[in-house]
Amino acid sequence: MRAQNWTDVMTLLAVMVKAGKMDQDAELSIFRQAAMNLRDVFAPNIKLTESFARDWMSENGPEINRQATSVHFDSSVKTLRKNLDSLANKSEILTTIMKWTLSEKPSGMRGEFRFTAGEMTSEDMLEAA
Repeated sequence: MRAQNWTDVMTLLAVMVKAGKMDQDAELSIFRQAAMNLRDVFAPNIKLTESFARDWMSENGPEINRQATSVHFDSSVKTLRKNLDSLANKSEILTTIMKWTLSEKPSGMRGEFRFTAGEMTSEDMLEAA
């Protein structure tokens, strides 16, 4: 996997996690765990540690926050998803991201999607894969 593809995967994961509207500690925990899982399964040669994932999320926080807002969410996810078109395992990567970002729901959210910005749903994201 090329470095730019990996950056797009990390960005998509971060935007999806951020759109979940959890507290910052929960977001960071899910992001780190998911990033490590994605690395192990899809890009084992990528030099990524948990501390690097934490630092990456912190450094890119303002841009991630912007992309996760209702104004930019749909277009950001569509663009990032399209950037991954060249990957043979795009569907598996998107499915893994969806599983991680929907697995941990904040209390009080029964049967709802964790991200509701714009019109993009999890089905839309997977369908386009």
